[in-house]
This record gives sequence, structure tokens and C-alpha cells, in this order.
Amino acid sequence: MVGKTLKALALIVGLGVTQNASADNLLVNGGFETPLQTNQNLAAFNVPAGSSLITGWNVVQGNVDLTNTCCYGPGPNTLDPSSAQDVDLIGDTNGSNGVFGGLSQSFATTPGQLYRLTFDYSHNNGTFSPDYAVQVTVADANAPANTIFSVEQSQPFFPQVGFPSGGWQTFSQNFTAISDSTLLTFIDTRGAFNAGIYLDDVSVEAVSSVPGPIAGAGLPGLIFASGGLLGWWRRRQKSA
Repeated sequence: MVGKTLKALALIVGLGVTQNASADNLLVNGGFETPLQTNQNLAAFNVPAGSSLITGWNVVQGNVDLTNTCCYGPGPNTLDPSSAQDVDLIGDTNGSNGVFGGLSQSFATTPGQLYRLTFDYSHNNGTFSPDYAVQVTVADANAPANTIFSVEQSQPFFPQVGFPSGGWQTFSQNFTAISDSTLLTFIDTRGAFNAGIYLDDVSVEAVSSVPGPIAGAGLPGLIFASGGLLGWWRRRQKSA
């Protein structure tokens, strides 16, 4: 009986602690798994600006490659073993007048709500470049000039024997939405004529604080509340 009561008290105290709660990914096709490349030895090369071939995404400049991690992406180093496809943000600059590629997607948001953007990135070292980089921008989709944040994420070239090099890393940053629709854009800024930043597992999730049952209670309030409950339980034991 004592053990059950103490466990119940511990549960009540635990519920009072602020927690992070995440919802489902707000993006469509964040893992670039559709359209599926049925032949593992092929890829959708040089998807041009204006194309919506990659489900949920728009190619906003240059051209990009939708690749299969079996043969073209950095498959051996992927952070998500279930991932079969990713995107190389530089397709063939010979066919885009030297312009590097970019992708964007807009998604519904709630003004004032906190969200977390995460994605995995690596690079294609099929052609040498001193380093590779992507400009990541989150903005008001209704007025894209209203930027929430914009950051350039880079990865240097790591020479090693074999393909690929560099490995996968994860980017994560929180932001607060300023409108009912938010625009996420990736623009490759450094790379080679057909080798750029690889993207995979792009996700935007709402981040919220889950309040405890004791309104406005910080740690002192929780200690007071738990102490009061313990006192009630002891008094009950004595009267029994």
C-alpha cells in the first residue's frame, strides 16, 4: 500500500514538470521517398526549376537530383536506415547556366506557435569542391521578405578513400511562426558542377509546453504540493 501511494505521488509530481511535446511532421515527403525510383541504379537527374516532380517540393532555381542512397547518395553513412532516397541540391550546372539548385515547401502554421526544424545533410563529393553549403531560410509564406531566420549550413570536404566522404550530420533549430503559412527554402550556395549538399529526413514539428495539473507551479510549488500530499497521507495513516 505504501509503495503504491508513493508511486502515485511521484507520478503527480512528474506530471507537473514542463515537457516537450512534438506533433507529426508538417512537411509533405520530408524524406524524399516519392516518387520512388524503381531502378536502384538510376535517379531523377537534373530536375529543373519550376518542377514539382518531387512530391510536396518545388524546385526554385537551378536543378537538383532525386537520388537513391544505394548508388548515388551517401547511403553507408545515412542516419536513417529506412531511408531509400535523398536529394542532391546541385544537379548539372552546365544545364542551369551555373546556377546551383534549390527547393522550397510551404506549410500551415499557427502564429506565435513554436516549431522545430530538423534535417540531415551530407554532400556529394563526386566532383571536388573545397566545401559544400546550403542556405536555409524560414519565412512568412504570405510575404517571403519577412524572414524568421536564415542560416548557411556548411560541410567541408573530407578526403578519404572511396565514396562517399563527409558523412551525415543533423541540423536542428527552433522558430516561432509569424503567420498562418510558413515557407521553408534550401538554396545550395557552395559545391561543384554536379555535386552539392545532400538533404534527407526534413521535418518541422510543433513544440509545446505541457502544463502540469498545478497551475503556475515551478519547482518550489511542486515540492510544496508533494509535501502536502505526503503530509495528508501520513495523517491518514495515523488516524487509521
